[in-house]
Amino acid sequence: EFRRVLFRSSLQAELGQLLNLQQLTISDCPELSSLPAEIGNIQNIEVINMAWNRLDGGLPTTMGALNANGYASLNELSFEYNQMGGTLPSELGLLTKVRMFNFGHDSISGTIPAELKNLTEAQVLYVSGNSLSGTLPEQRGKMADLRFVNASDNSISGTMPPSVGALRALHDLSLYVTEISGAGPQALGDV
Repeated sequence: EFRRVLFRSSLQAELGQLLNLQQLTISDCPELSSLPAEIGNIQNIEVINMAWNRLDGGLPTTMGALNANGYASLNELSFEYNQMGGTLPSELGLLTKVRMFNFGHDSISGTIPAELKNLTEAQVLYVSGNSLSGTLPEQRGKMADLRFVNASDNSISGTMPPSVGALRALHDLSLYVTEISGAGPQALGDV
């Protein structure tokens, strides 16, 4: 775990050689600005917490390959309060065991990838405070364990997908400061 460590702006490609690394926490390191594509080579990681840095330039699409050949499950992926920019790569949908997905306040634009519906064990999904647009993707019950969803303070529009009403584990759904219109799904009242 590294907090307030002075990095020379980027992590080295050798990070991808740490095949048995279980937890990577690097936060509040203002000089850290980029991730190597080789981060996707890590195979047994359970937690990646890269909050409160100055990461920019988007996420490497190779992040979808994390643990592809390993035995561990990536449980937490937290990158909140960076300056990521770019879009959320659709490859993140390959991380099906992620329970916490936090990309809040990262200057991310584009749409929420439909592939995120494959995060079937997700309990927390935070993408608030970005510049996301488009509609909330229909997930047709695939994300049944979702408990907390925050997509507030984005330019998301349209109506709420009917499948949101089927999220029986849902405790908190935050969609304030969006352009979502209309009534929510009737089944939402049963949650």
